[in-house]
Amino acid sequence: MKPLIHPYGGTLINLLSGDAGALQQEAMHLPTLDLNAQAAADVELLVSGAFSPLKGLMGRTDYESVLAQNSLADGRYWPVPITLEVPAHRLAALQNERAIALRDAEGLLLGVLRIAEL
Repeated sequence: MKPLIHPYGGTLINLLSGDAGALQQEAMHLPTLDLNAQAAADVELLVSGAFSPLKGLMGRTDYESVLAQNSLADGRYWPVPITLEVPAHRLAALQNERAIALRDAEGLLLGVLRIAEL
């Protein structure tokens, strides 16, 4: 049996929740952001570890580094920004939030996003 290929960055990032019930309970009390198909796919890739070594959506430092140099701020090659587009009318309402529920077009909970920066 051949060994598996090591994940990019050396560690497979797993963002799956250990307690889906608790996550669903928390999401009931959070503002919701409905995602389009591309954003939902990005969230699924992040959660599954397919975007390892990313541990979440990119912050400004990584985003700007990817645009300027095709690499994360730590120097690892990364060609595409992984961010979440938020409509301007929703952005103001999220300024004081620390977390939001992410849902697909059918309303299915995809996850809870902890907001580090907008």
